[in-house]
Amino acid sequence: KDVNIGYFRTNYDDYFYRGKLDEVKVYKTALDWRISIPYVHRGSNVGETNDWNVTWSDGADVAYLLILTEDTSLDISLVSSYTNYDTQLQVFNADGSSTGYYNDDYSRLQSRLPNTNLAAGEYYIVVDGYWGATGNYELTVEEK
Repeated sequence: KDVNIGYFRTNYDDYFYRGKLDEVKVYKTALDWRISIPYVHRGSNVGETNDWNVTWSDGADVAYLLILTEDTSLDISLVSSYTNYDTQLQVFNADGSSTGYYNDDYSRLQSRLPNTNLAAGEYYIVVDGYWGATGNYELTVEEK
């Protein structure tokens, strides 16, 4: 299946740039964000900025670009022994509006979206901390 998902950060001069809404997001290289599902990435929102208006409360966040070439059902999860803070997980459309897929505390303080049904298109998976919480996380994206 031709599916791309990618991690991106902001404020790096030597990175590959891609426009998003009114702000510029950057990718380390054009190829770094072309990663297939299933996808597992360990990261941290410590030191990141608050770029996304996540439901209920938000703080430092990290966004992942998801490009689907066909309708797909996904299991998106932060449930892991590596994840060590109160997380939030939300999926946004390419225009920045919410898809309605949001979770806080699926398993204790860790978030999961087990039945995320998305049409072909471009989306952003946003990892955030509840009330500004920060820490390490492990993001898993699998096809159902």
